[in-house]
Order: sequence, then C-alpha cells, then structure tokens
Amino acid sequence: MARLALGTADHRLLMPGVALLGAAVALLCCVAAHVPGGGVVLPLNAVTTILGAPVVIAVLLRSRVARTGLAV
Repeated sequence: MARLALGTADHRLLMPGVALLGAAVALLCCVAAHVPGGGVVLPLNAVTTILGAPVVIAVLLRSRVARTGLAV
C-alpha cells in the first residue's frame, strides 16, 4: 500500500512511508474499535482483520493475475 501511495520502490522513502502508513492504519482501527453511542469496545485485532483482509485478498489476486496472465 505504501509503495502504491508513494509511487516509488526506493527504500529510503519507502521505509518511513511504511512506518507512517502502519501507524495511520492502526489509529484508524483503534478509532473504529470504539463503537459510537455505546460503552462497547471491540477487540482491536478483530477490527484490524476486518479492515486488512480485503487488502490481502486483493494483493493475492493481483499477483495471481500477474503470474498467470488470466483475469479472475
């Protein structure tokens, strides 16, 4: 995600970008874990999984299409 956002593969830029993007995603998950209007707090790992699973699936499908040349 950081490589796509920054548009570069240069690790001098990518490493700080990964750290900042990871912190932003973790903060987003933490905010989403606190259910508004109630005293309920969802487990952070569950919220992170719900937000991260579609990203992992998209990356896997993209690599499969690039490897085989077939559209899924």
